[in-house]
Amino acid sequence: MKTIITAVVLALSVSAHADMNADQMAKEVAAEVSKDLPQQLAGDMTLTAVAALGSRLIAKAQMDYDRAHTNQVMEKTGWTYEQVMVAHATQTKSDICSNGNTKALIDLGGEVIYKYFYSDGILMTEVSVKSCE
Repeated sequence: MKTIITAVVLALSVSAHADMNADQMAKEVAAEVSKDLPQQLAGDMTLTAVAALGSRLIAKAQMDYDRAHTNQVMEKTGWTYEQVMVAHATQTKSDICSNGNTKALIDLGGEVIYKYFYSDGILMTEVSVKSCE
């Protein structure tokens, strides 16, 4: 069974971000990550696009399953869709805040947004992280 909660970490190598503002850092991170796309993030998820919009880093991740799979997992676990999405958002925030580069962007006043899509292109959820507190 594929897991719903997955490790979502941007593997970045941005240098000398201490002298950057959030807009500059988001732009540099997006440029660096884009070089290696698509990028497998977990067994069931692929990072397909990254862009900077001001101080926001926006990432698009494609799941290898559809909503029907999520429904099957919910039936087996007894979780509601909301519980699954809250757990997904909690894991995403934890991963973003434990990565030095994405945490540095947030600490500079930036924001990291992940948009997760099912395999059929339908939006699964969007997670926005503006604070690591």
